[in-house]
Amino acid sequence: MAILSNPQFTPSQQAAVDHDGHDILVSASAGSGKTSVLVARVIQKILKGTDVDTLLVVTFTEAAATEMRQRIQAALRDASEKATEPAVKQRLRQQLSLVPTAQISTLHAFCLKVIKQFYYVIDRDPVFRLLSDTAERLLLADQVWQRVREAFYNHEYVKENEQDTLFYELAQNFSNDRNDDGLTDIVFELLDFANANSNPVKWLNKLPKSYAVDEAGLTASDYFQEKILPILQQTITECLEALQEAEQLSKTSENLMIYAPQIATTQAALTQINADAKTLNWQAWRQQLTDAQLGPAKRTKKLEPDEQINKDRLKADLDDVKKKIQTLLDTYFVFDEATTANIQRQAGQLVQKLVSVTLTFREAFQAEKERRHLLDFSDLEQLCLTILSVEDSPARAFYQQKFSEVLVDEYQDTNPLQETIIQKVTSDHPRNLFMVGDVKQSIYAFRLADPSLFKNKYNEFGVTEAERDSERIILAENFRSRRNIDDFTNLIFKQLMDENLGELDYDENAALQYGARYYPDQHPTAPTELLLYETKPEEAVANPQLDKSEGQVVAVAKRIQAMMTNGEQIWDKKLEKMRPIEYRDIVLLAPTRGNNLFILDYFKRFGLPVVIKDAQNYFQTTEVQIMLALLQVIDNPNQDIPLVSVLRSPIVGLNENELALIRINDKTDDYYQAVFNFIDQYNEQKVGHLGQQVMQKLTHFMALLTSFRTIARQQPIVDLIWTIYQETGFLDYVGGMPAGRQRQANLHALYERATAYEENGFKGLFQFIQFIERLQKQDKDLAQPTSLENQDAISVMTIHGSKGLEFPVVFLIDTSRRFNQQDLQRSYVLDNHGGLGVVYLDSQKRLKVPTLPELAITAQKRKKLRAEEMLKTIRCFDTCGTMVNHRWPL
Repeated sequence: MAILSNPQFTPSQQAAVDHDGHDILVSASAGSGKTSVLVARVIQKILKGTDVDTLLVVTFTEAAATEMRQRIQAALRDASEKATEPAVKQRLRQQLSLVPTAQISTLHAFCLKVIKQFYYVIDRDPVFRLLSDTAERLLLADQVWQRVREAFYNHEYVKENEQDTLFYELAQNFSNDRNDDGLTDIVFELLDFANANSNPVKWLNKLPKSYAVDEAGLTASDYFQEKILPILQQTITECLEALQEAEQLSKTSENLMIYAPQIATTQAALTQINADAKTLNWQAWRQQLTDAQLGPAKRTKKLEPDEQINKDRLKADLDDVKKKIQTLLDTYFVFDEATTANIQRQAGQLVQKLVSVTLTFREAFQAEKERRHLLDFSDLEQLCLTILSVEDSPARAFYQQKFSEVLVDEYQDTNPLQETIIQKVTSDHPRNLFMVGDVKQSIYAFRLADPSLFKNKYNEFGVTEAERDSERIILAENFRSRRNIDDFTNLIFKQLMDENLGELDYDENAALQYGARYYPDQHPTAPTELLLYETKPEEAVANPQLDKSEGQVVAVAKRIQAMMTNGEQIWDKKLEKMRPIEYRDIVLLAPTRGNNLFILDYFKRFGLPVVIKDAQNYFQTTEVQIMLALLQVIDNPNQDIPLVSVLRSPIVGLNENELALIRINDKTDDYYQAVFNFIDQYNEQKVGHLGQQVMQKLTHFMALLTSFRTIARQQPIVDLIWTIYQETGFLDYVGGMPAGRQRQANLHALYERATAYEENGFKGLFQFIQFIERLQKQDKDLAQPTSLENQDAISVMTIHGSKGLEFPVVFLIDTSRRFNQQDLQRSYVLDNHGGLGVVYLDSQKRLKVPTLPELAITAQKRKKLRAEEMLKTIRCFDTCGTMVNHRWPL
């Protein structure tokens, strides 16, 4: 948030500025002024004699680093102008000259500086290029992986005349009948997880240990006792709580007492299981859970209305208990112990082989990068840590002596490797680490951020400065939002969020405290709005094309139109007065980019200017999909789906009837051959007017296709793409569509991606198509250009993209969207702490069986997923800004 004029710090803010001599963790809620506090702390240290270039200030992004540097410069200028003593004024001016070279940067930038200065410590070549382009890194990794994979298929990593059958089993376990992309995915993801740890090789080698089978039985293993047993006990505890409520309900009426015996029996059985849980063997678990199941529902006499209500509640509790017990049996104890143990052993062998394959790929990838003198971002962190970890490292001694304090912003988004690097450059006596963050704003789990680092310190650190070793300071006041936003956010999440459901207790420390007292009291606060879009049967018939996503976009557009038409006003903090609302005051927040094109289309129809701040992945847009389909056809026309996509597209312009006519003419061959046959067997007298139209379009297309295929063989891909744009007029065509400038920018981005592809030494249309498909599958290329639009426009962005921003009016859309559990549907699941859980494929029975680690990690990930989705929503709520006549539609 912007620095307030003449800010009056709260006691907690002042403590965060002044306290010193030990590690400090500042838990700063959204809008609590953490950036102002960070800047004030830096200025305070300078005034006390610390030079700004002896501070290490770590930010999460380059933009944040630039903003931090600018704020410190502005604060120093302001302090210098206000200083009355010449010595103080001179010192502040001197510090101002040091700011441009001060270490205020991302951790990656700091690591790069360490490597360039101390490369000799690890005998590293100082001449290298940074692989900053994610796509370029993926290209190189794919190239290396193809070589490594083929070597495994050819048995090159085993002794002569031996067969590497385990690798074939591994590929079969994670792939499908069409390709082995599943194996590629798990190897790449496993390497990413490993590289987020301070010792990647050690982390990988620990993975198979989760599959070890104890001689004393499955339930005696450390893994079962530490990972599986808590899940079982938690479920049984939940069942006992439901049974206790059912017992109380049964006592409300004589007619409901018939449930009491079976409730008591199940309570006793589950209580005994919980008491003996640590010593029960596998068969005992299966048998006792089966015995604890509730019997069939009891029939009761005709009940009074109040009795019926209590019976329904009681029955719901009992049904919940039945379901949970049966789920435990069906999930964990579906097989006997011998079968389950055998599955564990077989899966463990596959995991061991997977680790071996990943390590081999890692070594080959590292060797290729060294040969080309390249480093990627994970290399920066790993090499920096290696330099700092060398015994008697001159780098570690240098930085520990140089930095009087290490300040880390957005600490909740660090990972274990980054945490280790930070600890290496901090001092032990006295401790000098200052961390600022908010676990509720940790939304980068997909980048392997580990918020547990923050939570552990939050729970461990002392709450007063007197405890000296460490201190926790809480900044709970929200200086950004109106009171109604704070109250509504707290109302929702105090009821929903606790340690069990969302990995965080939404207590008084976590709740938002109203701090924006600069709003004038005389202006009433408008209520939060809930917009519901419902489709009535008759409306569904009248508008069959309007689905739920489009419907809510239309509802939002109408609401914005009404706000503008009614001349609703907001309080402008800068002008300190009421003014009419403008389009730029409004933002639409969504969980994903999926509805961006709907928004662009429908908002244009309503005459509403809109700009997409982080546009939908351009590989998913219609115009780029058409181009990719055409490139596939140019490479190999015998592909029905891409070919029909192109024929149906504006490039050719066939409609459904015309496509059907081609197929009717040839019902057996592939579609490309059917096109050939239609042209070859064309008879103007027989086909009629429709056939004449088809013939004209196909003849033109086939001539273009022949020309394009010739260019593809002889010229660079960029020439081919630009020729397509010119010959088909497709680039101009999309410019006339809704959001035309954005669509043209997307097509230009495809051309630029092809340029970068060939500039990096890669050739061939087929390989380029494979590369694009890989990017599309991994959702990697998200940074496509956003076309310039009118500044007075409604903003559209994702929840992730809204981090740190502020708007007077926020529309939160797609609130009914279900949690994305796609990662839990795969044949494996990964977690930095839990390790790797795989679904084992019994190749003989063709049966997929979840292993115990897969079940445990999935349960934990599902819990984390709920927490992350809740935190995302809190982030949305926190972003809502400062509208006096506030409309906050959801």
